[in-house]
Amino acid sequence: MSATDPTPPAAKRARRAAAPPSPPSPSPSPPAPSPFERFAAVARDGAKFELLKRLDPLSRGMLARTCRAWRDDVEFFGLASAGVAGSRKLRARAFVNTVERVRWATANGLTLDARVAALAARRGKLDVLKYLQTAGCALDARAVAAAARGGHLDVIEWAIERGCATDARACAQAARGGHLDLLKTLRAKTNFPWDASTPSAAARGGRLDVVRWLDEQKCPRDEKAVCAMAARSGNVELVKWVISRYEWDVWTPGLAARGGHVEILRLVWATKPDCFNDVVSMCAAKGGHWRVMDWISNHRRHAIQMWSHRVFEGWIAPYAAEHGRAFFDKTVESCGGPVNLVYLNGLKCAISAVATGNVDLLLRINELAHRKNPVSLYYDIATGAERRNITMEDLNPLRKQHP
Repeated sequence: MSATDPTPPAAKRARRAAAPPSPPSPSPSPPAPSPFERFAAVARDGAKFELLKRLDPLSRGMLARTCRAWRDDVEFFGLASAGVAGSRKLRARAFVNTVERVRWATANGLTLDARVAALAARRGKLDVLKYLQTAGCALDARAVAAAARGGHLDVIEWAIERGCATDARACAQAARGGHLDLLKTLRAKTNFPWDASTPSAAARGGRLDVVRWLDEQKCPRDEKAVCAMAARSGNVELVKWVISRYEWDVWTPGLAARGGHVEILRLVWATKPDCFNDVVSMCAAKGGHWRVMDWISNHRRHAIQMWSHRVFEGWIAPYAAEHGRAFFDKTVESCGGPVNLVYLNGLKCAISAVATGNVDLLLRINELAHRKNPVSLYYDIATGAERRNITMEDLNPLRKQHP
C-alpha cells in the first residue's frame, strides 16, 4: 500500500473489474494496394481474358463447368459459351465431334443413347460411333437415317454390319440432303425401302435434281406435300417444276408465306390466284415477314375479299403479337377496319406479349381489347406458362393506366 493512496490493492482490483470496459481501439484500415499490386491484378485479368478469348465457345463452356471461379470469369467478360443449356444440362450435339469430348461429357452427366449416336452419324464421326458402341450406347434406324442425311456411306455400311435396323427414313434423308448417288446406292440394296416421304423430303431440301430422278423412278409421292415442301424450301426453279406437273393446294402459298418467299408467292398467284385464303395470311403472320403480309393484303384487297375480322382477331393478331409491337401495329392497320379483341383473343395476344417481355405491346393489346383486365391476370399468364420474362414491376405502366 502506498503512502499517497490508502486504498487496499484488493479494493482497487474490484473497482477496476466493476468499471465498464474501455471501447476497443479501431482496427487499422487495410493499406491501399500499391501501384505494382494494381498492375498485377489488371495483368491477371488480362491474361484470363486472352486465354478465354482464344478458346472456342464449347471449350469455354466446358471450362466454366470446372469451378465457380472460371464460370464467373466467363460471365464477367461476356464471352459466348456453348454446349450447356440454361439448366446447365449438356447439349449432346456439341460434344459428338471427338471421342475425348464425348468421354468428358459422359463423365459430367451426359446420357449415352440412340439420339447421341444419331448425332455422331450425321457428322460422319465413325471413331465416335465405335467408342459409343463399346460404351454400350444403343444404335437404331435413326443412326442410319442421320448418316444418309450427311451423305456418309461408310457409316451406313458400318452400322448395317453391326445389325442396325433400316427403314424408309434413310432414303428420305439422303434425298433431303441432295445425295443422289448415295440414294441410288441405297436403292440398289434390298433393305432400303422408300415411300411418299422421300420426294417430300427432297423438295424440303430444295433438291430439284433429286425430285426429277424420283419422278422418273415412279417413286410414291403425295403431290400436294411435294409442292408445299418445295415452296417452303424457297427454291423458285423447283416450285416452277412441281406446280406445272403436280396437284397443289393452299399450303403451297401458305408455306411460302411462312418462309418469307415473295417470289414464290408471285409465281403461285400468277398460276392460281383463287388459292389464296386466310390460311396464307395466318402463315405469313406466324412467320413474321411484314413484306409478305403487305404483299398479300394488297393483292387480296384488289382481287378477292380480305380476311374476315373473326379470322384476323382469332388467329392473325395473336400470331403477329409474337413478333413485337411494330409488326403487330402494321398488321392491325392492314386489316382495314376496327379491331376489337374479345376476351379470349385478347388473352391469346397477351400470352405472346408476356412471353417476349414486351410490356409496350401488352398496353396496346389491352387497349384494343377495350377491357380493364387486372394486372395480376397478365402476370399469372406469364408465370403459368413458365415464361418469366415479365415481373410485376415491369407491369407498373399497365397498373398506372388501369389502377
